[in-house]
Amino acid sequence: MAGAFSSSSETVIQRVVGVAVKTSTPADDLEKFYQIKKTCDFISEHQFEKVALQFPDELLVDSVAVAEEIERNTNAKSYILGDTSYGSCCVDEVAAEHVGADCIVHYGSACLSPSRRLPLLYIFEQRAVDVEKCASSFRELYPDRHSHIIILYDVNYAHAISKFAVTLKSLCDPSNYYVSTQIFVFRSVPSVHRYLPVYIFIFFPPSDGLLALLSPEYPNLVASEIVVEGEQCYSHGQIKRQDDDARLSDQDDGQVIYQFGRQFTLKSSLSVTDCSMFYVGQEGATLRNFMMTWNRCSFCSFDPVTAKGQVESISISRALMKRYYAIERAKDANVVGILVGTLGVADYLSIIEQLKETIKRAGKKSYMFAMGKLNVPKLANFLEIDIFVLIACPESSLLDSRGFLKPVVTPFEMEVACNRKREWSEEYVTDFRHLLPGGQSHVSLADQQDEEDESDVSLITGALRSHNLLSSEPTEPAYGSSVVLRNQTLTVANTNSAASFLAGRSWIGLEQKLGETPVVKAVEGRRGIAIAYEEEGTSS
Repeated sequence: MAGAFSSSSETVIQRVVGVAVKTSTPADDLEKFYQIKKTCDFISEHQFEKVALQFPDELLVDSVAVAEEIERNTNAKSYILGDTSYGSCCVDEVAAEHVGADCIVHYGSACLSPSRRLPLLYIFEQRAVDVEKCASSFRELYPDRHSHIIILYDVNYAHAISKFAVTLKSLCDPSNYYVSTQIFVFRSVPSVHRYLPVYIFIFFPPSDGLLALLSPEYPNLVASEIVVEGEQCYSHGQIKRQDDDARLSDQDDGQVIYQFGRQFTLKSSLSVTDCSMFYVGQEGATLRNFMMTWNRCSFCSFDPVTAKGQVESISISRALMKRYYAIERAKDANVVGILVGTLGVADYLSIIEQLKETIKRAGKKSYMFAMGKLNVPKLANFLEIDIFVLIACPESSLLDSRGFLKPVVTPFEMEVACNRKREWSEEYVTDFRHLLPGGQSHVSLADQQDEEDESDVSLITGALRSHNLLSSEPTEPAYGSSVVLRNQTLTVANTNSAASFLAGRSWIGLEQKLGETPVVKAVEGRRGIAIAYEEEGTSS
């Protein structure tokens, strides 16, 4: 319906509007920043026809220009994934499958969690970092040149560190080097002198590499390298990991440790707790994840934006105590909400099923929620839930729930609360895949026959609580019903807390009033739009 003050709806739908492509990155730097040539080679090599380009919010301004360049140099049709279903660090395979994409190109920061549905290419931002200032801050923070230090970094600064890996230490022991400014000369080494008696080797290390500046001074310095996991993942210039199940392997000269998409090698006599950590990047979820996992290591960081280094003063002990308080809240909870915070990370369905069984064994009721990105109003709608457990990638699972009505815990914390065989210790697990059978932190559930119903006292309320209240019940009661259970500890218990909570509320939604509402014949309703229905006429 078109009037004097409105146009036809079909015209609006079919109208073509020209859009001027604007970018925040100069056109000359677009190729280098987004590695367009390598991306086009990847697409052409595998003959992909539909490509999903996933950008974080801060890079969406360049997305149209990047998509046009890719379509100009390949035969593929590109689709831009803007508003991701969950965190931008995770690969949004669900949105890519909506358009039938053959592969995904993920830009920007990434948690490097494995995904196995579609072929994947990571393109990290090559953010600027002053390597000289970074090295200077490193020397100030670590005056002891023989300290065992591991360099960690945000993926967007990998180009300034791992790309310039120094091979000098693999050729000869550092004590055999003579260092003169930036020239490295071999001393007389029997094994080298025997094969090359007349040559003197002079190496000019890259001046823009952090390892090149620090390795000669710190013989025990170890740099992690980015590792892409899974057969479907690709990353130019990085290592492709073939074995998804290997988390810790031994080599002839040391042990290889793999965690959170980073891999580094330590001597056999050392452990991670014997080393200090130096992180290059801004404070955020990545650094917090490292600090919680390796909570016995001291951390220092260098912020490339401010070009300043500092000792991380965040009290890990205090942070762990806050998490333990959440575990105590989980022990007191009767109804648990399982929040699905990812649909792309591998094995997320397995951890959901494992959590359901663990919660059921602990005598609690669980409900599953899939609601996309979390916020306070969404979770506040479910007052009957006592605590939520979030299934997400390691960087997104450590959610600060201070503003939420009910606490939000990780799968590891829920297992500590419900599985008596898992004890609270110095180990803190943020990657839920480590909790699954075959993972390095897996703890099996005790058999129901061997498990006795023990009671303890809540450290928060002081009330008596019991485990495995429902484990002996073969069937669950009907919705909205309550049963009386008897054991040696508790006399009366309600097995359906959510239904009872709903029944006890003063307002439970729209009342149906079955049998009370009179039945009437269907009548024709209003026609038109809300601004002016047809039967209302026009005012003079």
